[in-house]
Amino acid sequence: MTIPRKVAVIGAGDIGVGWAALCASAGWPVAIFDLNPETMQRASVEVERRTRALVALDRAPEGIVERGLRELVRARSLTEAIEDADWIIEGIHEDVAAKQKLLAAIEPHAGDDALISSSSSGLPPTEIFGRMRRLDRCLVTHPLNPPELIPLVEVVPEGRTSPASMNRAVEYLRSLGRFPIVLKKAIPGYVVGRVAAAVWRECIDLVLRGVISVDELDRAVSLGPAIGWAAAGPHLTYHLARQLRELVAAARPLGTARSRPTEGADTVDRESL
Repeated sequence: MTIPRKVAVIGAGDIGVGWAALCASAGWPVAIFDLNPETMQRASVEVERRTRALVALDRAPEGIVERGLRELVRARSLTEAIEDADWIIEGIHEDVAAKQKLLAAIEPHAGDDALISSSSSGLPPTEIFGRMRRLDRCLVTHPLNPPELIPLVEVVPEGRTSPASMNRAVEYLRSLGRFPIVLKKAIPGYVVGRVAAAVWRECIDLVLRGVISVDELDRAVSLGPAIGWAAAGPHLTYHLARQLRELVAAARPLGTARSRPTEGADTVDRESL
C-alpha cells in the first residue's frame, strides 16, 4: 500500500476540509492552508469535528484518527504547507484564473516527486494546469461532497499526465478507502456531473411541461431508478432486466407450476424499466 509522507491541502473550504479530515482519519500527516484567516480559523475547528465524526460513524478507528489530528498542521504560509509534501491537493473555488495562479505559485516550491491534483468538479484540466511547467504529475481528483463520506472520486488526466502519476493517485485514493474511477480522457463536467445534469435536465423538462410536480418528480427518481442505480448503475440494471425478460420468456412454456415466480419476475422487470 502506497501512502504519502505528507499531504498538503490548499484551500480550506468545505472540499479542502473534507480532504484534510479524510487524510487525517487515515493517520496521514496533513497540512492545510488558506489565505483567508477567517476560513483557516473555521477549518481548524471543522477538520477536527469532521474527522472525529468518522469515528462515531464507524468509518475510522479512534486511535488512528487521534494520531492524524496530532500531526495536523495549520500552516501559516503556502510554502510551509507544501514543504516535503508528496501529494498537494488544490481545493479552492471553481475559478480557472484563480486555480492557475495558485498552482503556478505552488509549483516552484513543490518537491520534484510531488503529485499535484486539483479538486475541480468539471473544469478542463488543460485550462486548470495551463501555467504549469511539469504536466506529467498534474491531474484532477474530483471528490463528491463531503469527500470524507462519499467514496467516489473521479480521476481525470490532463492529457500529458504520466501513467505513473495516474497510478499513484489511484493508489493513494484506494489507501483512503475511496473508489476512484479513471476517465480515459477529459471532458467538460467529467462523468458524474454530466450524468447528473442529463437527468436533471429531463426532470426540469417534465415539470415545465406540466407532467408532474417537483415533489412527485423527486420521489419518482429517489424511490425508483435511483435505488437500482445505487446498487448496479444504469448499464448493469438494464442488462439484468434484459436477462430477466429472456428468462421469463423461456419459463412460460414450462407450465403453471413454474409460472407464478416468473410472473412476479415479469412485474419486477417492467417496474425496473
